[in-house]
Amino acid sequence: MANDNLLLLIPSLKLGGQERIAVHTAEIMKEIKQVTIAVFDARDMVYETDAEIVDLNIPSSSNKITRVINVFRRVKALRKLKREYKISCTFSFGEPANLANVLSRVHDRVILSVHGYKSVPRRKLSAFAWHFLYHRADKVLCVAKQLSKELTRACRLKVGKVVTVYNPYDVNQIKLMMEETATIEILKPSIVSVGRMEDIKGFRHLLRVTKLACEKKPELQLVLVGDGVILPQLKELARELEIEDRVQFVGFQKNPFAILSKCDCYVLSSIHEGFPNALIEAMACGLPAIAVDCETGPREILGYEKVESVQKAELCEYGVLCPAFRSDTEKEPLKEKILADAIVQLLDDNNTLAAYRIRSELRAKMFSFEQYRERLLEIVF
Repeated sequence: MANDNLLLLIPSLKLGGQERIAVHTAEIMKEIKQVTIAVFDARDMVYETDAEIVDLNIPSSSNKITRVINVFRRVKALRKLKREYKISCTFSFGEPANLANVLSRVHDRVILSVHGYKSVPRRKLSAFAWHFLYHRADKVLCVAKQLSKELTRACRLKVGKVVTVYNPYDVNQIKLMMEETATIEILKPSIVSVGRMEDIKGFRHLLRVTKLACEKKPELQLVLVGDGVILPQLKELARELEIEDRVQFVGFQKNPFAILSKCDCYVLSSIHEGFPNALIEAMACGLPAIAVDCETGPREILGYEKVESVQKAELCEYGVLCPAFRSDTEKEPLKEKILADAIVQLLDDNNTLAAYRIRSELRAKMFSFEQYRERLLEIVF
């Protein structure tokens, strides 16, 4: 039946947060919908799914003219696909997919999703353009409440057009994977962070924070899980700070949860986020969490209720929130010291550590597959 045909549209299935969410959505909805995934480029796929994958074979390009031409090619291909598969609803992930989804509407319900703070337009012209596109969608899903507010305000959208749907996490699968043997030896005490080695993750700050924390806890170890373009720079900074023996760069891990579960505390140092997947996954492993108050996500996850920005370390219901960093390329010694002190104090307080381990697991369950399915059925399908 046409009403059961769901199309998930995403540029690719390469390694990434929104790619993983798209695959999770396919797995979650396949029992009640006929799910098809369309990608612009099927090369270098990392994620596997039982859903049918249609490769439109219109990859991204660095050439401006080609990029414009590709928009028209994708729209044409999608209209054909939607008619052929009798798609009743198309759910897209990320700006390129959102654009193609809106412009290729046939008779389908069009659902867009926004996963990152960078997707909120800052200039009047781009805000006007996205207002036009978002206005034509049936719903725009944001992964955090603050992100929903920012997008609604920036694009002047009607109340109710933008809704918040938190990302889904397979908490049960994470529990199974965390019991596997870690690929590295974890020394104690240890803090860990997971993410792409890019400026946005604030890892330069985290290295300087580790340097400060090691002055009070010389045995402290930092474990960084992930790969990326600035990895060589981060390794060089660790040498300059003379903490290379206290930092383990373990690269991309197929099962990071086996490492996370052996550490003592998770630290998020990002400059900004959409909704930090790695933070929730670490909490599902039972890790106490310390995060900076970046836009957007951490304060919602940790349960910080105040409107004003954090100016000192705050003990929240589900973790510790510290002041946000402005950028990864400038030193911010006061904020780095606040974060370093918060790490040391938490690691020294066994009672608070134990309490946050329990609360972390409870919080992670609120972002389960079941919660995600119920939310989608409530407001989308």
